[in-house]
Amino acid sequence: MGRTGFFPSKYVSRLNNGERPLQVTHNLQVTDGDRGLKLLRDQIVIQVGDEIDGMVMIRNGDHQQGVCPTKYLQEV
Repeated sequence: MGRTGFFPSKYVSRLNNGERPLQVTHNLQVTDGDRGLKLLRDQIVIQVGDEIDGMVMIRNGDHQQGVCPTKYLQEV
């Protein structure tokens, strides 16, 4: 059985309508314009937009966004 307790709120993120958590399956670098976003295997990211042609807009815990291929993401 799980344990009960407290932990810092900075490790929790509230999801907005239409957002869903995803897990990164491979280390990769994604870009959104001129900025790069490094994603690590097993990292949890938030899908913030609809999937279009196998790509989806994601957000990490630092609120950085980028477009990532869905083949590197799985539902949590």
